Amino acid sequence: MKRLLATALLPLFLLPGLAQADDKAHTFTDLFEKQRSEAWWKTMAECAGRVKSLTAYGSPSRKITPKEMEERVTMFWIIAVSRIKRDRGISEEAASKIALEGAQEGNSLQNQANLTWTAASKMDWEFDRRIDFCEKQLKDYSIAFPEDFRQSK
Repeated sequence: MKRLLATALLPLFLLPGLAQADDKAHTFTDLFEKQRSEAWWKTMAECAGRVKSLTAYGSPSRKITPKEMEERVTMFWIIAVSRIKRDRGISEEAASKIALEGAQEGNSLQNQANLTWTAASKMDWEFDRRIDFCEKQLKDYSIAFPEDFRQSK
């Protein structure tokens, strides 16, 4: 009986981190050439975590400076929190907790990838493709939500 109850309640504990119906989503091609649909906030949070993980490696091609990388991490984070806050109508604190899960997941996934690509002597390639991917997501987001990038007077 306890096991059945625990199984029934599990989805309630998982809901905060999952995309909800009101979350603005987009469809894109991932780095494995698969078509995916995902909430914008989740993409931005994952990029925040991945770029944060990559900051330890520096830019092999010098496309992006360490300072620019930190700025990108901050920008991805702000967009993720802001987007989920508006999509769900929740507080910044609640949105930050949800976005943090996505950022931590992205950081963890990138840390694992860093080990693999470093061992294969392809970390420069991994660095550039991940940064380029997240930059493309940021560009696509700015096209979808130009109002988020207008300066207030």
